[in-house]
Amino acid sequence: MNRRLSTTPPLLQQPLTKRDKKRQAIEQRLKDIAFSFLASREFHLRNQLGPISRDMHFINRCNPYHNRLLDDNADEVFSDILSQTGSVDGEARAPPLGKYALDFVERVNDTMEQRDTHLTEIHVRQETALHLECQTMLTLFRLGSFLQKGRCAHPRL
Repeated sequence: MNRRLSTTPPLLQQPLTKRDKKRQAIEQRLKDIAFSFLASREFHLRNQLGPISRDMHFINRCNPYHNRLLDDNADEVFSDILSQTGSVDGEARAPPLGKYALDFVERVNDTMEQRDTHLTEIHVRQETALHLECQTMLTLFRLGSFLQKGRCAHPRL
């Protein structure tokens, strides 16, 4: 049998470029991260669930209906919660507030500040209107007493 041999040289593996090496390194790192996460998925989820659970507990326990701003200091909040519930969970120090609790505190405090600003504006407007009314009444009273004494030289009055 006569075999025909190809005249083309066999393909040699070309050296990898920097771009290819970087791409392979990134792919390998991504695989390692995915494998690591899958191996300890429950641990990662529990670590994320703890702060969210504390934030939910804080939001459920705090009372935003007082006429004072909420504390955003974790120690003060923790002591307030302990004074309300009367129980101690064995923790000597409060866990830090998470982003959800801090966002809640910020929104409640901003809303209370807006409410106070609006109430102050209404109060100032009411005081100004009352002052103007009193000034008008006083002026009319003085004018009336002046006219009764006959001191007015104005022909129409």
